[in-house]
Amino acid sequence: MLICQSPLFKDVLHPTLPSSYNRRFIGPVIIEDTDQIGGDAAQSFGPDSERKRIKEFIASDIKRKPVYMGWGSMIRKSTQEMALFAVEALVMSNQRGIILGGSAGLSLEMLERAGNSTNDDDFKQIMDYAKENVIFVDKAPHEWLFSQVSLTIHHGGAGTTNAALRAGVPTIVTPVFGDQYDNSFAVQNLGVGVGFEQQLQKISAKDLSQAIHTVMNDPAMAMRAKEVGKQVRKECGCKAIVEEVERYWREDVTTGKLLTGIQDWKSATKEMKSRNERKTLRNRVVLGSALVVAIIAFLIK
Repeated sequence: MLICQSPLFKDVLHPTLPSSYNRRFIGPVIIEDTDQIGGDAAQSFGPDSERKRIKEFIASDIKRKPVYMGWGSMIRKSTQEMALFAVEALVMSNQRGIILGGSAGLSLEMLERAGNSTNDDDFKQIMDYAKENVIFVDKAPHEWLFSQVSLTIHHGGAGTTNAALRAGVPTIVTPVFGDQYDNSFAVQNLGVGVGFEQQLQKISAKDLSQAIHTVMNDPAMAMRAKEVGKQVRKECGCKAIVEEVERYWREDVTTGKLLTGIQDWKSATKEMKSRNERKTLRNRVVLGSALVVAIIAFLIK
């Protein structure tokens, strides 16, 4: 079985996995940055105009690389609350930010709506900060963008986590469910960022800002992220899959081994079915005999 994750994940998540299980960690399967830009890619990764806006934002203050925030299809209590959560964390940590709209539809407009439902006197300062230091984007090519930011914050989806590790910058994972917790654990134990144990919906803006502060002030973590990024970029899950398919075709298909295996499987299945039918018949005979004995005993009485 091929597992499209870095072998680093095996060391962290499955350190005692027996070699006899034949599980190979072959590295991530990714779409190269050049294939995420222009042409048909615009539909999935955003148009050139969006990338231009991102470039201009990054270049507007090169001494303060922005933080990337994106949660894909995940959502918190509401779109408005989620937008406020993200921007508040940036304000508290004094960081610039690029926030992906995602399925939640995060935007400056949603942030403004959050202000309409609160009496917080500090909200005007939050809005002013966002207008100066934050941009919201509908789509962005991860392979192109992540290496240009100071750190990435995301939900820990498999694809986003791989892109974050490949970028060579620290990352913060705020999981929601499933394997996202595994990826969060891996990030924490690889020493490349902060992996939260609690669910995204239970993390406060203060919690996230403290995690940002931790990451931004840890040179050793930044160095470790670079090292891991360099290693993961050498891994190529796509190539490994192609090689495995070619090997399978050469050793199993063209030699007839696959056909033999199918025939053996059919024979074994037929034999198993036959045994089950005989067992069922035997059980029915035993049950019927017991019932007859019980009836005779009843009549004798």
